[in-house]
Amino acid sequence: MKTSILLIPLFCTTCCFGQKQIVFRKGINVLHNLQHHVLTRLQKDFDFSIVYAPWSAWDSSPNYYILAKKGDSLFAFRYHQRIMADIPIEIQDTGLHQVKVAKITLEGLLKTIIKNDLSNLKEETNDSHGCPGDGCQIVDAAHKCFYIINKEGHRYLHYYAPDYYEGCCPGSSARVSISKCAKVFVKTFMYKGAYLE
Repeated sequence: MKTSILLIPLFCTTCCFGQKQIVFRKGINVLHNLQHHVLTRLQKDFDFSIVYAPWSAWDSSPNYYILAKKGDSLFAFRYHQRIMADIPIEIQDTGLHQVKVAKITLEGLLKTIIKNDLSNLKEETNDSHGCPGDGCQIVDAAHKCFYIINKEGHRYLHYYAPDYYEGCCPGSSARVSISKCAKVFVKTFMYKGAYLE
């Protein structure tokens, strides 16, 4: 009898989007001070947010694709604040822009994040920025970064050229998860039914 009672809540936690929360497991490094006003706002206003933040040497300004959850509702937001190198002031507005995306598409994105356990990926420092030894090298590639934010804190994941390095020295489950989540984020925000409010 005790076994069946324990299994029912576990099943609901994994399968029901309305009940699912982003939880950081013990042993995961959780940070508390978010450095950007948009990220701080997300932490304050939503139950949890997943932010895909790609950047490169060609454009290192804040560039966020955001999935946020509040109650039983999912929201998509876009934020890209361009900063001109020759002008010492920010030139674009600093507001969040809601993106209209079908509910089923956002649920699919959340399902990918949960399936890849993005909030609890093991820190793989050696895999996040290259391969062991000198066999594979790449320069001026893009970084795939994620902020996973809830009310208690956040995690920051930063992987440099994960697709390239996974091709050179395969075997990093974290690199594979990062790449899968990034691809679904881009697909979600770029599909023809999505538009800025």
